Amino acid sequence: MARRFTATERTVTSQLVSLMRKMAATSLKIDTGDLLDPNDTQARITFDRDGKRYVFTCDTYKYKSDNLRAAALAISHLYTALEVYGVSGMDNAFDSFFMGWQAAPDDMSLRLGSGAWWEILGVRKDAGKQELVNAFKALAKTHHPDAGGDPAQFKRLRLAYVKAYLWQRNDMGKRTLLERIREWIGGVSFEIFLWASRMTASEYRDALYEQESYYRRRKNEAEAEDNDQ
Repeated sequence: MARRFTATERTVTSQLVSLMRKMAATSLKIDTGDLLDPNDTQARITFDRDGKRYVFTCDTYKYKSDNLRAAALAISHLYTALEVYGVSGMDNAFDSFFMGWQAAPDDMSLRLGSGAWWEILGVRKDAGKQELVNAFKALAKTHHPDAGGDPAQFKRLRLAYVKAYLWQRNDMGKRTLLERIREWIGGVSFEIFLWASRMTASEYRDALYEQESYYRRRKNEAEAEDNDQ
């Protein structure tokens, strides 16, 4: 049986990366399943945008590469319809167009990872601020206790998010803690931040201490390397 599309997986991936940039989307993940299993033909594309997680899957065709291409084209054509025809209120229109592909609360893409903060959030270790915000918001919609989530899981999520913030802001000591928090959370007070994240001051302080200790060690190591040269 001949393939439905001629594009290679590498080409599709490259085009998806470019499309994600145009869409202001983050956390692109491409899952083609078990490449050694001839019965596993499903391709799955996941990404975040504006604090929402979207999942496109396809298992229509015999070959994984064709299913990946089909899912990618579906995303591309939906977005092109918005972009080319100049629909007003792009963000609202995007939500309406893509609503049917928002990840369901029980979708595997919304499960928290284990281990370091970037694994819990499901992002790259060098993820930018928008990628972190999108990932946290998408996961919080499922794991927040007000949405029926497990308080223990939400605690893991919020601590991972704070550690992500502290990791990104590697200029410890240049500004006050409150100044750094306000930049990150849009100027609201520290008390509101703690309330919104259901985090105690001591929990935040512990996370802050952990990251400051890391940066202190890293600075000492760098200075030791300079002295050796």
